[in-house]
Amino acid sequence: MRLMFFNTKIKKFAVDPMVDPALVQEDFELIDNYKQDILKYIYDNIKIASETDIETFFQSRIQMFLSQTLLRSLFLKEDIVHALNSNNFPAFYALAKAFLEIPAQLGYLTYILYENKSDEELKETLSTMIFAHQGGLTTEIERKPINIMTMFDKLDAVLEKMELLQVLDKEKIKDIKKQKPMRVLYEDVCNFGHPNFMSHLSVGKINKDGYWEAKNPDKLESYKYELYGGVLYAPFYNGYRNNLHNGKYDC
Repeated sequence: MRLMFFNTKIKKFAVDPMVDPALVQEDFELIDNYKQDILKYIYDNIKIASETDIETFFQSRIQMFLSQTLLRSLFLKEDIVHALNSNNFPAFYALAKAFLEIPAQLGYLTYILYENKSDEELKETLSTMIFAHQGGLTTEIERKPINIMTMFDKLDAVLEKMELLQVLDKEKIKDIKKQKPMRVLYEDVCNFGHPNFMSHLSVGKINKDGYWEAKNPDKLESYKYELYGGVLYAPFYNGYRNNLHNGKYDC
């Protein structure tokens, strides 16, 4: 699929000098190249095959799920870059929270595909992931969604399995199994995206004289120092790029 938009580049910003400049550059490149890297997985005019041809049916449903999920991620990523470039951190955190849920969905799908479920179970899972809806004004199509934290747990399980393939040291294996990096990252971003203490740090602070004062958006560039590491896409983008490459069905 060809898309002539979503081309905004990130304005490179300074980070803590203790961070390896090569890693910083790699992260900026991942952001700027994101669209090109995922276009191969976005399809259009997908004919949903009949259930009588179950393999083609599943392939078309998975292509549909990938396409709508990744196309939505391009919209989110575009405005994340706009928000960072303009130092609009409340918008950035809200968008980053939604963006992080994309790899969670893909990780969950990968986990399910590798579980070798029956055709009926797989069909039910795909239907839930595509058509889930609950509450609001349109309850007539209600289908209970899969909990997003469940999706993050499955994503971490997939990433753990991939990482353990390259590790032999028993202590390192034990350490890897203790970690839930994507769930922790998501929870951290949510602290800034929800209306609580952390979410207000980017708009104001209490000064040394005991007065709350608003931050000037034009002087917020230095705030990006604090963001680096939780903000950029490398930790999870690499994970779900691997998910796409290692799916059970070749889409």
